[in-house]
Amino acid sequence: MTTPLGSIHPVSAILHYEVLAIINKYAVKTIVDLGGTGKAQEFTAAKVTNINRLDGADALNIKVPDCYFDASMSVATVEHVGEENLGKFFLEAFRVAQVVSTHWLPLAPGAAVADAIKNKFGHKHRAQLPDWPRVQKIVNKIKPSGATVQFVPGPTAREHLLLLACMRESMRSLEFYKCVMGCGNSLYGGILHVIMNRGKK
Repeated sequence: MTTPLGSIHPVSAILHYEVLAIINKYAVKTIVDLGGTGKAQEFTAAKVTNINRLDGADALNIKVPDCYFDASMSVATVEHVGEENLGKFFLEAFRVAQVVSTHWLPLAPGAAVADAIKNKFGHKHRAQLPDWPRVQKIVNKIKPSGATVQFVPGPTAREHLLLLACMRESMRSLEFYKCVMGCGNSLYGGILHVIMNRGKK
């Protein structure tokens, strides 16, 4: 774990840290990061396997047996799989995880408001943003029997945008800050945490 912070997007680093802080409590030894590019390894002593389309892998069809990994995770991946694939994505994430499956995702409507502001100021972000009721409905339908579902909210749209402003000079203007304050405390996203309760392998 020696990668300098400068090589990791600060927003991404914070979100990876938050997700891994939850997973690490379970003392897991193996993690699969769906959509991962190597960032997760910086925040855990567990062995991380990345499933990424850039490497020819498919998070909707992970070619390993059930419960192959102790944990599955993703950070800002769900919004890129397509609304029609949400169920497939979580079904695979749950299938391959023995202990926990933990995912940070942006959520409508707060993330849509923040993304509109980002786009206006030159920080383009194209994604299909689910809302929490829809995610919750899908997860409750396909989760393993006996699994426990938790949701950890955060950050707010305002917090997310202000962090971006610290990084991007183009956003440091009175006009931008007025837009940010207009967001109120709407939620930008949160962590879906599913405890499998499968018992030991």
